[in-house]
Amino acid sequence: MANDGGIGGLTIEHVPAAAAPPSPVPAKRPDVVGEAGDVFVLGSGEAGQLGLGPDVHERERPAKLKWFEEDGRDIAVVSICAGGMHSAALTADGEIYTWGCNDHMSLGRPGEETEPGLVQGALTGQYVTKVVCGDSVTACLTTEGRVYAWGTFRDNNGVFGFYHDIKVQDTPLLIEELEHVTAISAGTNHLAAHTSDHKIYTWGVGEQGQLGRKTSARNARSQCLVPRTINFRPHGLPGNRFTAIYCAGYHTFVVHESSAVFGFGLNQYGQLGAGHTQATECVPQLHGVGIAAITGGETHTLLLDVEGRVHCCGRGDSYQLGLGDDASHSVMKTVPNLPTIATVSSGAQFCLALSAPAKAPMTAPGPDGEDVAIAAGQNIVYGWGYGERGQLANGSEDNERPTAFNLKERFVLELSAGGQHSMLLLRKKGQ
Repeated sequence: MANDGGIGGLTIEHVPAAAAPPSPVPAKRPDVVGEAGDVFVLGSGEAGQLGLGPDVHERERPAKLKWFEEDGRDIAVVSICAGGMHSAALTADGEIYTWGCNDHMSLGRPGEETEPGLVQGALTGQYVTKVVCGDSVTACLTTEGRVYAWGTFRDNNGVFGFYHDIKVQDTPLLIEELEHVTAISAGTNHLAAHTSDHKIYTWGVGEQGQLGRKTSARNARSQCLVPRTINFRPHGLPGNRFTAIYCAGYHTFVVHESSAVFGFGLNQYGQLGAGHTQATECVPQLHGVGIAAITGGETHTLLLDVEGRVHCCGRGDSYQLGLGDDASHSVMKTVPNLPTIATVSSGAQFCLALSAPAKAPMTAPGPDGEDVAIAAGQNIVYGWGYGERGQLANGSEDNERPTAFNLKERFVLELSAGGQHSMLLLRKKGQ
């Protein structure tokens, strides 16, 4: 049913919760739920993505988002995700709260945009285990292995569409083609899902090759907006089964069951890590390295290996590679001067990395040229790249090399890098 309202002349689709199959029993709660923490935000807030209200347009240091415990609330946040200009938080009850820019319905709800609000509709009665954010699209995964999404995908001409004939979706909608999903990932304007039978589905904008499947120019929109399996078949490797999926800005990586890593999509700065080639399907030139995670921004890539080392490639004009210069690199380089890293996240032109807990007291180079003291058992957030909106906790400066956040010995549970803002989930004091 079409909403009478519109944005920029666009029809916004509203599909009520009844369109999704109702659960006969309450959704199953996972056996293990992540530790709840305090949400901290920093960087650009001009679209309300910090959640600190309409008057806060930028924060150069981490600020606690107190909304979750104000006015009698006691909402336990266990995971966070920063999108292009919006943010999301996942609770211990499997619910999603969103805030920030809602021009194309990426919040999945009506109401105040500059503070968190509960996403309901078709998610009522579902238990969400994962939420991912692109620029104008948001998606989530439930304990039942189903995917819900809302918002829209945008290309160079504006709104590309959302799903089938829907241009913009204002509330969560079940993506019916997907079942038994084990993982999801979001790029700037595309989504990917991994299923229990080791298949990869992609949908969204595919004009840079980021969907990993061919589409005809005549039917590009209808073919791209419906999840379909990638038709990428590795040469010389048995089978076509994949174990992991990672979306970056305009490119995508898949891990084959043989542990080989393949990338496809935009590659003009070498962000696929395959050397001097303009091919949109490549094998990153990093052999014999086990992959723990891959992330990427608009034109760069970070790869975290199982030994806790961070490797980078792609564009470096904003120091987003962390190598100390603004050169681009088409093959993977190891980011120097980092301890063992546990997780990484990439914004549009900046990066965040979270270390493993320190085994002994140490110091790390911090903001304003001062060292940050780290106690044994604590971990460290490092940031580098474009920082003019304060997202690196270093004033409005770019960081040419990894620089530690000064979090006053607060333990970090999770981090997420958005367009020009950062989110941290910190262990509650006294725990």
